[in-house]
Formats: sequence, structure tokens, C-alpha cells
Amino acid sequence: PRMTRCSVLRLDVSQRPRMESRAVRHRLEVEEWDEKAQLWLRDAEELWECVGSGIRGSPHITSLTLSNLCEEAAPVVLRALRDSELRLQHLSLRIDPVSATSSLSEGGLLPQSIRRHRLQLESLDLKSLHVLSDEHLVQTLTEIRECSKLQRLCLADTDIAEFDSYHRLCLELSGILTDCHGLREIDLNGTEIFVQGHEQIVDEGIRAATNLTKLHCHSAFRFAPASGAWLLQAVTKCSSLKSLKVERHSGLLDWAAPNTQGAIGSFMNLKRLRYLSLDNNCLDREALLGLTVALTECEVLQELKLCFDGEINCTTARLLGRNFGRMPGLAVLILSNPYAVYREKRRIEATQTPRMTSPAASLFTIWISKCLNLRVLDIATTKLLDNGNGDSDSICSWQGFVSAVQALNRNISVVQPVGVS
Repeated sequence: PRMTRCSVLRLDVSQRPRMESRAVRHRLEVEEWDEKAQLWLRDAEELWECVGSGIRGSPHITSLTLSNLCEEAAPVVLRALRDSELRLQHLSLRIDPVSATSSLSEGGLLPQSIRRHRLQLESLDLKSLHVLSDEHLVQTLTEIRECSKLQRLCLADTDIAEFDSYHRLCLELSGILTDCHGLREIDLNGTEIFVQGHEQIVDEGIRAATNLTKLHCHSAFRFAPASGAWLLQAVTKCSSLKSLKVERHSGLLDWAAPNTQGAIGSFMNLKRLRYLSLDNNCLDREALLGLTVALTECEVLQELKLCFDGEINCTTARLLGRNFGRMPGLAVLILSNPYAVYREKRRIEATQTPRMTSPAASLFTIWISKCLNLRVLDIATTKLLDNGNGDSDSICSWQGFVSAVQALNRNISVVQPVGVS
């Protein structure tokens, strides 16, 4: 197929209702492609070879996104990628974990494709690699380790803990962190890692990746009790971090556990931190206050997402508000738990839904209004408790809370619970 010159190509090769093949073939042959070109292909089996030819015949493409790789498409497009003359700088493979199973492992096509382009690749986005065999997943990580120019890596939604070669995979993942010296961003969201893999990945890998600017590991580590500080101590050695997300890790911050207080205090070393999310972690009062004190040293912090487990009384509200007020760049503050609404609807015990007394809410509005750059405040899953004293200064409803905040600082937009107007 003839394709006019472009540098960015995105293909969706999912299994969906069949599109009339002549129309799709026409688009492949005559439609002009610009730098934002996208092609949405449906389940037309006779077209996969046409797609492969198009990839092989377009050496000018530097960025390629293949979405929803399915059983029929995977071997064809990966062979084309392996045999092409592309000088890819960005490669994104979004695998369909339902339909792309054995075909993706055929002949080790994925590691071969990465090997073909490893000298140029700067960005690599691979998801749902658990559909690979043990052997080919190890080979894939080994090839990634050789990508000398790699700056951004996403290995999300790959449960490596289920593989027989788990320990070898941990070693390879650690090797990526230590050997890819230009690596700036890594996304391990949903990459299940047992305690036995922490030593390689955390102690040897993350501690060595001092140039990281972005680390996202939502539900990535399965902690042993009181071992969460281990990860945080390693992470805070990455003084260049700008974006950090460590969500849904039970036991991440237990104030009474060894090393937790030191790990929390070390957040003050992250002078370049702009985004921090520790959502859906068990933060007790002492951990929350200690963390917010440390974060006052992060002068460029713009977005903060935390979830508090417990009751916010007057003392806590005053200290929290004072700490937030000392974060000069703070623009988005989220003290909310999206999972609390889910649990409440299904009558599951909401152990992480914070509660705030009426007098505390009044104090909190005064202190939070001192955050001059704050634009979004989300505490929508916080329960406002009426202390029953009839105090005229107390806030007993969400409407009252919003009115009080905006009366003091009209620039703040307050996110309210669903159903509250």
C-alpha cells in the first residue's frame, strides 16, 4: 500500500465487527497521513498482510502505536516490525489479553522486534505481557535491558508473580533500572511483585535509578507486614523525581513500624516533586501529619493525593491546614478515596473513609483558604460529623463547607459527593 510520508502511525487492530474490506483497503492506499494519523482496523483477516506491508514500506515512521493486538494481527504486524527498516524511537504495543495468547509468543517475535530497534528506542509501552510464555517474557526484558537510549518504559498490567521464572524476571527488571542509564520514567502499575523480588528491584534497581523523574507503581508490590518503608526509603533517593504514584499498597505507611518515620521524613529530599499520589494506603493520623510536614519542603509540589484512615478532629484539622498552607505551589489537593464509594454501594466495610467533625471542618476551611494557589479541593468521600453541640461556627453540611471555603477563597473549586448540589 502507498502511504504518504508521516512520522507517527497508530493502528487499532482489535477484534470488532467486520468493516467492509474495500473501504479499509482504500484508506490504506490513498488516504493522506499526517503526524497525528490514526487507522482503525476491524476484524478483516485478509487485511493483516496489507497492514504488515504498510509498516515494512514506511521507513520514515519513528513512532508506532499498535492497539489491541489480537490473535490474527499479532504475528503479522510483529513480523513486519521485526523485518522493517524503521528507525523507531517510540513503540507502543497494547495487547488484547483475551484474544492474543499463543500467537504473540510465536517464534519469540516480540523480543526479536525489540532487538531490531533497540539502538534507537527512546520510549517503550508494553502492557499485559502475561500472555507471553516464561521464556519469551524473559527474552523480552533482556532485550529491553539492551535499549541504550531508553528514557520511558511502561510494563503495566503484567503479573510477573505468576511466572515460574519469577526470580529471573525480577533480576532482569532490576537490570533494566541499573543498566538503562538514560531511563527517566517507568510505569509498573499492576505489575505484581512478591516480597521475594523486592531485594532485586527495590534495593538494587530503584536505588540505582537516581535519574528517574517519574515512578508509578499502582498495586505493584505485595508487601510483607511493616515493609512498606523499604520502598519509600529507596524511592526518596531518586532526588530528580517529579511524579510519584504508589497506590493500593496495604501496609505502606505504618507509623509504629521500624523505619517508617525516617522514610516519611526523607520525602523532604524530593525538591523537584510536582505530583504525589499515595491514594488508598493506610495512613493513620501520625503518618499523615508527619508526611505533610516533610512535604512542606517540596516547594514545587502542585498535586497531592492522599487517603486518611480515621477521624479528623480540631487538632488534626489545624495541623493539616497549616502544613498544606506551607506548600506554596499546591494547586490540587485530594483527600478522597474513590474506592470508598464502591464499598459503600456494596455495603463493604469502608475502613479508609475519613471523618471530620463539624468544628474541625470550620477550622480546616480557615487554614485551607491560605493556600493561595489552590484551585481544586477534593474531600468528597469525607464524612462530615455533627458533634451535636449546636455551635453556630460549626459546619454540618457539604453546602455549608463549600460556602465557607469559597467565602474565604473564591479561587478554590470544591469537589462534592455525588448527589450533593
